[in-house]
Amino acid sequence: PADWHKPTLAIVDWAPFILAFTAWLIDFIAFMTLDFSHGRVVEILAADASILTRVNGALTGWLSLAIAFILGFGFYLGFVLTSLHKLSTFELSEMDQEDYSRLAHNLRRWGGWLWILMLYGLLPNDPFPLVDGVSAGGIELGGMGSTLAMWLAMVMFGLMTGVGVLQLALFMERADRFHDSDYFPNIIGWLLTIPLASLLVILFLQGTSAAIDPLGMLLLDPIFGLRISFLFALSLIFLYGATGLRAHIISEQRLRVGSKRWKGLAASIGHHVIIVWITTIFLVRQLPNVGNLTGAVWLGTLLVIPGFIAALLGMLLPVAGFDDRPRPELWGFRILQGLALPFIVAWMPLAVLTAPGILIGVSTAALIAPLNEDNPRVRPEFRRDAKRTVFAIDIVLLLLVISPPATIGLVLAFTFAAIASTLPLKMVKRVRPT
Repeated sequence: PADWHKPTLAIVDWAPFILAFTAWLIDFIAFMTLDFSHGRVVEILAADASILTRVNGALTGWLSLAIAFILGFGFYLGFVLTSLHKLSTFELSEMDQEDYSRLAHNLRRWGGWLWILMLYGLLPNDPFPLVDGVSAGGIELGGMGSTLAMWLAMVMFGLMTGVGVLQLALFMERADRFHDSDYFPNIIGWLLTIPLASLLVILFLQGTSAAIDPLGMLLLDPIFGLRISFLFALSLIFLYGATGLRAHIISEQRLRVGSKRWKGLAASIGHHVIIVWITTIFLVRQLPNVGNLTGAVWLGTLLVIPGFIAALLGMLLPVAGFDDRPRPELWGFRILQGLALPFIVAWMPLAVLTAPGILIGVSTAALIAPLNEDNPRVRPEFRRDAKRTVFAIDIVLLLLVISPPATIGLVLAFTFAAIASTLPLKMVKRVRPT
């Protein structure tokens, strides 16, 4: 078995990159040879297109950018997985060979899951359609420089997403239980939020000079709505990992589980369900195609139900043996709620409007659960500050969604949720049990 084990794993590790590169190469060759049986060539190029125009056309369009993103992601996965066994390449908290092997297998699971999800969420139903071979005359293309820059930017975005998957694998593997030192730089989580933050800033600036909320119109766009919603949900996984999940891991380390654990579980899940449901209803109410509050309640309820079902299924993880954590039911609830979001958004794009409530609900649960248990042995000052923090976050978020500023309500709700989800993390990092 040892003779074929490593080559087989190498093929598996590089498969996302190889398959994406093969698809891109076939598409690129079709443009270079002016193959007018290829649907994208017919749509983009004229029959007398020059070589540079053909290259420009091959790198243009959502399909090309999506493949560039998947290429960057696949390259990072393949490179890291084939290099992890060389301990001099990656120094992650002085982990030994067994830790690296465990991390590699975890990275394969999470990377493979997200890669399949990207194929479903980013690529059209028929990415390479066959046509009758007659040119439609071509379209006006942008400059070669800007097209190439955008394509390379998507490759870099894919590389950054690969870094995020490595971070997520470290979270799920819980490397901190094997080593006391900090096992990855915190700044990685925040670097991964740059694309999401940039989009929010652009939408905010557009909203201040427009008559409608630009994010609402973007989510309703029949062409880009699904893809933009999916990218939002994918980016939020890493923000979710950098804030909510990290807060829970530190809370488990530093806050003793009190007696009557069911009180903390009921309080944290009850708060989570209420905040997600209410914020989703009022965010839906801000969409231009929703006429009244009754319609918003109906649509908002439909959007939150799949996520709640996934979260409730997550509470059954302890039954399957995942019960080594201090609050296993709450762990299962929050992890399935967050990780199911991209799947749900790929199916129901407007479900991305549940994300602000999920970020707040999961992050504050790190404080709510221990505060409602009996005898968790936390300092009175921490208890007081934690209650004030949760109350303030809830009030501000509800004010933003119930009485939103004109034209930028959705953007502000997402921005505030992303920022406020860091506050429970900051609090639990300072706390010490008495």
